Amino acid sequence: MQPPPPRADSRPRLVPSQSWRPPPGGLPKLQRGLLLTGLFAAVVLGFARAPYLALGLVCLAALAVRTVSWTTESARERQHLRGRRRWFDPVLTVGSSPWYLVVATAGTLLLLLWAAGVAFVVGLAYLLFRLPLVPGLLLMGSALAVSVWWGPGSRRLRVPTRRLVIATTSRAWLGWVGVAVVLVMAALCGYALLTSGVTWEPKPGAPWRSGTVLGDVVGWL
Repeated sequence: MQPPPPRADSRPRLVPSQSWRPPPGGLPKLQRGLLLTGLFAAVVLGFARAPYLALGLVCLAALAVRTVSWTTESARERQHLRGRRRWFDPVLTVGSSPWYLVVATAGTLLLLLWAAGVAFVVGLAYLLFRLPLVPGLLLMGSALAVSVWWGPGSRRLRVPTRRLVIATTSRAWLGWVGVAVVLVMAALCGYALLTSGVTWEPKPGAPWRSGTVLGDVVGWL
């Protein structure tokens, strides 16, 4: 006995995924590459300049993007189930955002713990060679950026970021503005690193400074 056919007005529980289309090439592709490279450079140089502050900013940015991802996906699903938008949809979306902030927090903490752990292991291995500080921080910043982008649960960070990048490069002038913004951010971080060195605010010094457990371990090694 075959199951009854679905009703004409029945809809799936989740919003069906749209057919994937490759983003346009040419100039938009170049701008997308520059945007993502600039973001990567800003994270790496920012971490080398102020590791604790950069880690906090990355955490806040990841939490914000993941919260928006959960909230907007829920709004699209509600509209799909009803078949059309309603006048109260914006109010409902804003009102439900605190709940999705809570939902996004757990995944963000997992992702940041993973990324910070990878960066810590890379930095600890670098310390064993007694090499200069700044290159090691640049290496740790690179490990942090890659781990945040590809770590567990990073899809809700990676996909919205890509959508924003594609939307920004949909117009040439807007794409160049975005490229200029991220490159200026990276340049400012690099300039501050070259002129003022590394700052460990809000802590008094590096985590492996003398008098700390990690400092004793590094000294023993």
